[in-house]
Amino acid sequence: MPPVDAAGLIDALAARDRWPHGVLAGLMNDAPEVLPDVLHAGVERLAHSSPAVDAVIGLVDAGVLRAEAGHSVAVLASGADPRDSQAASLIAYVLQARQRRAHHRHHRTGGC
Repeated sequence: MPPVDAAGLIDALAARDRWPHGVLAGLMNDAPEVLPDVLHAGVERLAHSSPAVDAVIGLVDAGVLRAEAGHSVAVLASGADPRDSQAASLIAYVLQARQRRAHHRHHRTGGC
């Protein structure tokens, strides 16, 4: 597969172009190794969360999520909208996942 311009893909998503959705779907299937770059560019560049990038969040491993959560905090600190930016969306995803894990652990150990 040719190199992927993750920043260009994200900029096209931000511009509400239609073509990036097909490209992103292809990457999910054919080149999952570039998804961390796409996620990083989304956190860095998207002022509003994108359902397409939100889908990528669920496909990357926990180490990537931890790194991007730290990066998201820095992006929010630099002025990104804490209500609707892709950085805020990623942090919300990580926090919800953490709560779900804690809830499941609580029920497995008989804490109910």
